[in-house]
Amino acid sequence: MVELNVFSNFLIAIALGAMVGFEREIAQLKSVAKEFAGLRTFILISLLGAIFGYFSNQFNSNLLFIVGMFGFTLLAIAGYAVSSVIYKKVGATTEVAALLVFLLGAMTTTGF
Repeated sequence: MVELNVFSNFLIAIALGAMVGFEREIAQLKSVAKEFAGLRTFILISLLGAIFGYFSNQFNSNLLFIVGMFGFTLLAIAGYAVSSVIYKKVGATTEVAALLVFLLGAMTTTGF
């Protein structure tokens, strides 16, 4: 029964990432410049957060999650730097949303 619960938690993480990614896809249709992430990327971000949350919970190691969050934060900062240089875009809403989706994905597998 535990396996079914883990599977449903990962499905919830995928659904949350898909909802945010779908909104970003709609926003990108109205924009000329391409943004940092879309539907598939937000699904993968949420799934990555769920995987890090699951393994940090299984191994009772918060360090594993902190390393994953730090690495993903660096990736989001790099995405912001590239889009701000190329498209002269100043807002960081998509990058902050990506960090929050990573956290939401982790929360689904850690009991929240």
